[in-house]
Amino acid sequence: MKDYRALVSRMPPEGLLEWARKGGALATAGFLYEKVWVKDTSIGAVLSDRVKKVPEVEGVCSACGNRMRFDYISSRAFYGEYRPSYGFLSCSEGHGEPVNSGYEWICPSCGSQVQVKRKALVGRGTYVTDQAYVTSASVLEGEKGKRPLVLTQWRLQRKVDRDAGEQYSVEPVEAYVFEEKDACKLKGWVKAYSGNAGYFMQIKREWSQPKKWSEEMGTMGKVFGLTEELVEESCLSNCKLDLFMETPFVDGNPVAYLRLYQQYPQVENLVVQGCGNILARIFEEMEQSGSWEKNKSGRLPMPPELHLEEKRPAQMLGLNKEELRCMVEQKWDIYHWRIYVKAKAAGDRLELPGDITLLHRYGAEDAERVIGMAPLGKCLRYVMRQLEIMGRMAEETDPEEMVDEDWNMPTLGYLADYWRMAQTAGWDLEDPKVRWPHDLFAAHDGAAAASRVILSKEKKRLIRKRAKELAEYSYASRELEIYPAKSQEALNKEGEKLQHCVARYGEDIAEGITAIFFVRHTWAPTEPYFTLEYKEGKVAQNRGYKNCARTQEVKAFEKEWLDWIAKGRPRDREGRPIGAKPVVKTRQEKKQKKEANVA
Repeated sequence: MKDYRALVSRMPPEGLLEWARKGGALATAGFLYEKVWVKDTSIGAVLSDRVKKVPEVEGVCSACGNRMRFDYISSRAFYGEYRPSYGFLSCSEGHGEPVNSGYEWICPSCGSQVQVKRKALVGRGTYVTDQAYVTSASVLEGEKGKRPLVLTQWRLQRKVDRDAGEQYSVEPVEAYVFEEKDACKLKGWVKAYSGNAGYFMQIKREWSQPKKWSEEMGTMGKVFGLTEELVEESCLSNCKLDLFMETPFVDGNPVAYLRLYQQYPQVENLVVQGCGNILARIFEEMEQSGSWEKNKSGRLPMPPELHLEEKRPAQMLGLNKEELRCMVEQKWDIYHWRIYVKAKAAGDRLELPGDITLLHRYGAEDAERVIGMAPLGKCLRYVMRQLEIMGRMAEETDPEEMVDEDWNMPTLGYLADYWRMAQTAGWDLEDPKVRWPHDLFAAHDGAAAASRVILSKEKKRLIRKRAKELAEYSYASRELEIYPAKSQEALNKEGEKLQHCVARYGEDIAEGITAIFFVRHTWAPTEPYFTLEYKEGKVAQNRGYKNCARTQEVKAFEKEWLDWIAKGRPRDREGRPIGAKPVVKTRQEKKQKKEANVA
């Protein structure tokens, strides 16, 4: 690969900063405050005829330049381990919330979002109130149609000095240079350490060009300077990168897309036909996987459901021409496409466009569970009828009473659970009245009770054996921990407390088909929180109370756990997972940490 270190500019293109700010970047200004002494004008001071000074806080906003006065408050008004020297009340006359250095706030004068800082902490330098990363596109010198295409990422920072003066900086972070069949990465930063700031990104004075590299730019919205004319001048003139990055409702990964295009040029046909969102979603899933950080030169294998060896867009997606037309007209997302393709492979052809409309109306993401068990379209119509029955019951019954009784919602997953439990109990699912009961809830509860009775002592022994095998997957970090289910009784309790059907998974666990893990708060290890199914090396589902979706906290913990598994589940000599964060063991410790974060 050619040495591009001296050929790629480190100077930002003209208009980049204005373009980024117009798009909403660097919106946070600065607000500096300091203590001032003023004459006490209270009634007590006036009557005593004594000259007395009291502290107040004077603040200035860098966005509007207005100076304001606030009531002074001492450090005793703040909680946590690290208390400020002093702060101020957001409103006058003793009212309002306490504000101190480091707070995000709204300027009461101009309404701008501001980062609050005490002047003494700024010193003679500046502090960063906001920063953003944006990407620009350009081409290097050369013949038209053969010029290397360059994507450069810049770090934009808005800085404020102690006098509320503002400065802006644009610094090069990294760049990717694309030739016709190859690509290289230019790195413009190193990890540095400071005793005050800890580890931070330090921008270098020149590019470095590593021989081995991985993609780190990730997904993004629009790219500055990326136009159809610019792409046509590059050596990848037919790649349609500009069209891909304009795909509605999704952010694109330009590096992953161009690396894919270099290997499979026909992939641009998907973008031209309006299916760029499928590629964008696939790239997004890749970034969330544990293997993405170790991608070699930005390349990762495509999922088997995408047939890139084909030339035509429909064939690439496993569809025919009419199915592709319907997909574009209805604006299928990756979920709709995958469900349709899997149902088609199982011999179950959905009716277009009606069944896809019904799938979109249904909204949940568990349709895959009934594929192969019954026609998906028929299952959707059955569940929707159950929802209509519930709606009529809601009209005839006090809605608050229904909420108090903790009503479940009929779902395809709920239906699949019923069928599996009925099969375990030996019920005749060939009988339409058994397979499609008028009251799904009553049939579900009956099947659950019958299946629990059927589970034999031998199956219980196998569950315990399976739990011992899965013990090495146990993990704890911060406020959450995860460990395998150890008995059918534990599954029953989990299902009862969280009101879902994990109890019926006992047989699958015993046969080694799947694995069930309990997600708990570290300070309440016996209280059910979330239930995770781990199957074929990935998370099949992770549900909480009444099958609710994961919280952001649980999502982050799940990703951390999967990354640890991908690294081989390493542990130290004491058996603790390597890479895990310190564990919060008690509610009191949790409370203390929360108070420290607030402070």
